[in-house]
Amino acid sequence: MVALLCTSVFIVGVGVAVVLDRDAGSYECPNCQTRFVPDMGAYIMAPHTIMKRKLTCPHCGETHYCKKRMTRE
Repeated sequence: MVALLCTSVFIVGVGVAVVLDRDAGSYECPNCQTRFVPDMGAYIMAPHTIMKRKLTCPHCGETHYCKKRMTRE
């Protein structure tokens, strides 16, 4: 019973952290410099480093390691 509770708290905590991290700022395409917020599926499944994720830009359609920016401008 305790293991189930601990696992549930862990999963909810990780889920909240993922949502907050995705919504904080935006990603910038290195090809066209467009800033965008990826959808949740693309964000979760994208390979990543500390500050970059391999995402497809909605503007130019290219897939690159996009850099995380803390503003949406």
